[in-house]
Amino acid sequence: MGGFQFYRTAPVDGVVFLGMAAILIVSLTGVLRRFDGWWWAPGRVLAVMALAVAAIVLVFTPRHGWPDGIVVVATGILVFIVAWPEPSDGRADVAGRSKRLTRSAIAWSCVGLAFCAWELTTYFLGLGAVGRLSYPALSDVINPFIDTPVGRVICVAAWLGGGVALARRGRRAR
Repeated sequence: MGGFQFYRTAPVDGVVFLGMAAILIVSLTGVLRRFDGWWWAPGRVLAVMALAVAAIVLVFTPRHGWPDGIVVVATGILVFIVAWPEPSDGRADVAGRSKRLTRSAIAWSCVGLAFCAWELTTYFLGLGAVGRLSYPALSDVINPFIDTPVGRVICVAAWLGGGVALARRGRRAR
């Protein structure tokens, strides 16, 4: 996916995708477990304050501006620090996962892959102005809603709330 982002002349996206792929590969080697001692879990008050600041910036600043970018990157880094430590032996605890958690992981992976397939397909089918109208990308479909004040609030609340739910679930699954 990172290579494709470079192909479509989105180098920042390409760096992000390739960077995450590199981190995933490194985490499989067990190297990251050396950093187990420095993982930090913020208190509830600090987490709520950070969420409030993120929500205010994301709702009240122009979309796709530098404040949005800073908040998204900072949020990603903080969630990475809080929710990603390696197990102490460097291996995933597959045996300790419930069937329900495994099914949920598979289902969400399928949803993510479906969105990726949609975006990739619409990119190639939607080349040119006419194609883009006939085969809109997901962002073209939801942007009119997100561009409204109510839509922006709902989207930010869903994004931050979903992130908190995933991070909490990840911490409990360990």
